[in-house]
Amino acid sequence: LSLSLSFSLSDKSPPPLLFVRAESRPPKNAMTDPDYVDFIKEINKAGGCLKFVRQSRNFPKCVQFGKKTMNRSPSDIIEDVLKSERVMDAARLYATQSKVTLEAAKRECREIMEKMAHDFTLGNVRFFGYIITKVITTVFDEILVNAKELKALRETFKDTPVIFIPTHRTYIDFLLLSVLCFDQEMTLPAIAAAMDFLNSKFVGEVLRQCGAFFIRRAVGDDILYWAIFTEYVQTHIVEGDRPVEFFIEGTRSRTNKSLPPKYGLLQILLEPYLRGNVCDMVVVPVAMNYDKILEEQLYAYELLGFPKPKESTSGLLKARSILDKSFGRVQVTFCKPISIREHLGVSIKRNTFVCQPDSQWKMTDLERRSIRAFGHYIIQKHYERSPVTIWSIASSAFLLLTADNKEGAVKLSSLIKNTRDLVDLMIRLDLTVNIRKSFNEDLERAFKLHSDFFTIEGDVIDPNSLVRLANLQVDGKKTKISKEILSQAVSLIILTNHANSSMHVLSGPSIFCLALLSSSSTHTVKECYNSLRAVLYSEFVHDPLDVNNEFDRLFNSFTKAGIIDESDGTIVLKDVDTVEMLSRMTKPYLLILSVLIDVLVEVSPLHITQQEATVKAQDRLISLHERDSSILLSSLSAENLKNAFNTLTQIEAVKKLARNFSINAQALSTFKRQLHTFVNFPTRSKL
Repeated sequence: LSLSLSFSLSDKSPPPLLFVRAESRPPKNAMTDPDYVDFIKEINKAGGCLKFVRQSRNFPKCVQFGKKTMNRSPSDIIEDVLKSERVMDAARLYATQSKVTLEAAKRECREIMEKMAHDFTLGNVRFFGYIITKVITTVFDEILVNAKELKALRETFKDTPVIFIPTHRTYIDFLLLSVLCFDQEMTLPAIAAAMDFLNSKFVGEVLRQCGAFFIRRAVGDDILYWAIFTEYVQTHIVEGDRPVEFFIEGTRSRTNKSLPPKYGLLQILLEPYLRGNVCDMVVVPVAMNYDKILEEQLYAYELLGFPKPKESTSGLLKARSILDKSFGRVQVTFCKPISIREHLGVSIKRNTFVCQPDSQWKMTDLERRSIRAFGHYIIQKHYERSPVTIWSIASSAFLLLTADNKEGAVKLSSLIKNTRDLVDLMIRLDLTVNIRKSFNEDLERAFKLHSDFFTIEGDVIDPNSLVRLANLQVDGKKTKISKEILSQAVSLIILTNHANSSMHVLSGPSIFCLALLSSSSTHTVKECYNSLRAVLYSEFVHDPLDVNNEFDRLFNSFTKAGIIDESDGTIVLKDVDTVEMLSRMTKPYLLILSVLIDVLVEVSPLHITQQEATVKAQDRLISLHERDSSILLSSLSAENLKNAFNTLTQIEAVKKLARNFSINAQALSTFKRQLHTFVNFPTRSKL
């Protein structure tokens, strides 16, 4: 798309502030794909929500080669699971270990199964579907879907099991996916949902009858639960009862960034193929991207230490206020189906597993690595279909400007200029930018959509107007952080989460720039890049096996863009300002890690809980902010501190015990010195 001069805040001529200079090459736009249709318009064409859910539907059955159609009811599935060899073996082992009768073990199995299982009925799907479609058509302006890809899956499912693996940012994800399946007459999936939903009897039972089955967040070594859960999931795949829907991240991301994939869940899903129970199966990554998520403020409160509210019927009723707000657009992309037979057929020889009994079922390290690589491949597919919007880039520019401004406000003209500069830079680096209409129109629309957490002081067409984040109301009684600090931090965390929606593209270049500032030797820069990628893995999930190739791609794109040059193994920075600017996008995460280390080395005796460490680190970060406003209060996010703790656990600087963590002070000090190779941090004497 060419960038125009229009910025339609009024009928007047566009203000000189907001001019758009011509580009040598237009940004790429993922939204011009004609396969995307607006689901809300499709509902309106059907005559509205009620007529839409009452339409007759013909959902296909999965009949695999050599098998008969089972047509099992939910109760049939429960009985088949309880009678399975896997569950019976687990019940006998449990009875022996717990010194109870086999009948008592079987009763325990039934209780687990009945609490877990779905009770799918089409009538309830229509009833609850009506409510969901009313909600989504009210709060969203558009729901863009590549419906042809989903429609093609309907044919695939007739003879091949299908597994949906969506991104997970909001509770709306799995509800929306089911409604879209209903629209395209795709058999509705059995959905893995958290047990938390059962806190609300009404919501839990409605979801159960719409295909949700409920699993614990932590299972531990419960042999009965593992056996029942595994058998229940796999019987849906093997018998083709319905597609299965799993979130590979395990839980909702509160930060708008992908979480590390859960390899154990993925192995359970793939086991029927590996053991020859099915000829093939297809995995369908689904990228679900929102302009604004419903839980936006709730996530910010949670990240600052506010208790997560329990799912309840009363909470659902209180949430009705969201119906008065607009949450913009949603883009749902069903990626190309991945045939497991084709994808893993070379790296894993399943003939070694086909005849193994359950008691001897075991994978080698090589095969586990293949499963892990596949998990990252799915995340990469999510990344590829997650567009970088003008607003996410503007949010990054806003954060950088805020760090430079002690007053906490930025000039509108500076924000627009820096946003445009970032867009230009991404184009130079051959990165995809999603411009829906024009730069100006997209930014104008974003300002209106997100006006609940920032204000524009002055006329919006005045270049000297100030953009300031709002101080949102908070209840300071529920955390140890002061109310004044909390009110500032909430908006900053919301803004950071919006900026995070482009970090799957920008984190690599930013870390590359940190490495460039550490040395001029190409070899050393590459080593630094590999180290930093590993250190920040929990923050910016990537495929560890692709880091060297990633470095080469970045090196080539930065050279082509004229930012660096190389001669005889030495890198010359030709655009230092750009390198320093990009490095600042990931530098704060190293600061958080450094502060956490300082907190831990002062602990005596050398034991601490993660919660205690988080509180101490937040206090230290607040002290740093009061002395240096460039250290933003968004660093107080409990998620960032948790990720830093995970990094220290992985390098064995801290070790998990039964109730707390032991601290290896020497390992922490060594790691801190290594961090100083990349960036200088404030010393403790300055606190």
